[in-house]
Amino acid sequence: DGNARGLSLSSVARAVGIAATSVYLHFPDIDQLKHALVDRGYAEMNSRRAEATAVITDPGTIVLARWRSYAHFAIDNPGLYRLMFGSELPPARAFDMPDSPGRHAFMSGVHAIALAQEAGRVTAADDPFRLTSLVWAAVHGLVSLRMDRPNFPWTDLDTMIEETVRRLLLIP
Repeated sequence: DGNARGLSLSSVARAVGIAATSVYLHFPDIDQLKHALVDRGYAEMNSRRAEATAVITDPGTIVLARWRSYAHFAIDNPGLYRLMFGSELPPARAFDMPDSPGRHAFMSGVHAIALAQEAGRVTAADDPFRLTSLVWAAVHGLVSLRMDRPNFPWTDLDTMIEETVRRLLLIP
């Protein structure tokens, strides 16, 4: 239902039509299931970003494509996205841990912005970590509002993401 708090091993068993005890053969508790879902979500999101940028050579265009891909992943997978970025995210999967998928995804965004700065395609002179934080907060807000307010007369998603990222990063 898009709410990680409502996720339980018994609800998963019901949804897939198996006995509740069968789920425990794969996941000993709900936290292990959440960890597996978050890992799978980051793998899919990273795969989509790689696919979206595979043939692009311009660092500024790569940054824009990465954030459009992020936004589309969120809209296409609202329940998973809310688990990956909401308050129910297991700490071991968040930025807090050195090898967490959240940290790896964020730092790859920092790297992309730094490369675009070096190439003169991102003209905002701030620290790339700070810029990535600003863009992430803005894009997360856009996609969260779209999920929470689907009947609002939103402008095209790609247009909103591109305008937001261009303005924050000063991409010409």
